[in-house]
Parts: sequence; C-alpha cells; structure tokens
Amino acid sequence: MRAGNLNLEHQQDFGLDYAKTLRCWHERFLTNQHAIRRLGYSEEFMRMWRFYLSYCEGGFAERTIGVSHLVFRRAG
Repeated sequence: MRAGNLNLEHQQDFGLDYAKTLRCWHERFLTNQHAIRRLGYSEEFMRMWRFYLSYCEGGFAERTIGVSHLVFRRAG
C-alpha cells in the first residue's frame, strides 16, 4: 500500500474454515430452536437466521465470499 507506506507481509484465507464454522452454528441453532422460541422469537426470525446461516455457509464454501487475515508492516 503506497499511501500508508505499508507492505503486505502475510495473507491467510480462511473462508473454507468459516463455512465449517457457520455449519456448526446452524446445527446448534437448530438444536436449540425450541429454547430460542421460548425466548419469544418469531418464526420469521427463525427462518431469517436459518437462511442467513445457510446462505453464508454456501458463499464461503463456493468462495463467492471470503474472509482473510492480513498482516501489514510499515516500510522502513
């Protein structure tokens, strides 16, 4: 990055790992759906979160969306 005088030292893409994380969150969400409903959340809320978790898992699994960890070092 020229403007900030930074050099990219390391980049790690972990989108596929994040897809697995989202799958685990989705499974836990489904396992606990009765407890979540008892807290007063609606069916619309439940559907929205199931859709969101599924959509994001698919996006990361297919590499349509990604997440990375970047390490920059100031030059000089």
